[in-house]
Amino acid sequence: MQLACADEMPLDTPSKHEDKSVFFPFAHPHSALDQSFKLLRSDNWENRMEGLNSIRRLAQFHPNVLTPKLHSICLVVVQEVQNLRSQVSRVAVATLGELYHHLQHAMDPELDWTSKTLLQKAGESNRSIREEVDVALRHMRHSCTPSCALKALINRGLRWAGQGGGVLAHYTFL
Repeated sequence: MQLACADEMPLDTPSKHEDKSVFFPFAHPHSALDQSFKLLRSDNWENRMEGLNSIRRLAQFHPNVLTPKLHSICLVVVQEVQNLRSQVSRVAVATLGELYHHLQHAMDPELDWTSKTLLQKAGESNRSIREEVDVALRHMRHSCTPSCALKALINRGLRWAGQGGGVLAHYTFL
């Protein structure tokens, strides 16, 4: 049995709603990670977005800095995915996608519960969030261990399907 992509959009195609800011490496990535956690604990939504974008930059340029604290990072990012402010939620979904894309197999232990959060968000009425979820799931599919990604989607997707959602739109069986 082989898995094939259900969609043909290239992985590096930005979504319409992607943050247009250009990311650069941090001079002091460990300090940047500490600052990101502080920003994400803030009550100010703009600070939270800045913290999420810092994690995206760290994932892109300094993935080795994130790996030791990956579970804690995923916890705070998933918390922001559930944020009621759609801008914060959308950036958090994009952050999960970046984590999948740049940390690849290191994200395998986090797949089961992070994919659950994304599948729940896929049912949102907000179009830009649904599009970001699609991009994040595409990153998961292409970057993580295929068997782990498929297992997470099946385990979480089947439960989600019982609530009226779709299952496995990102895989077709040949």
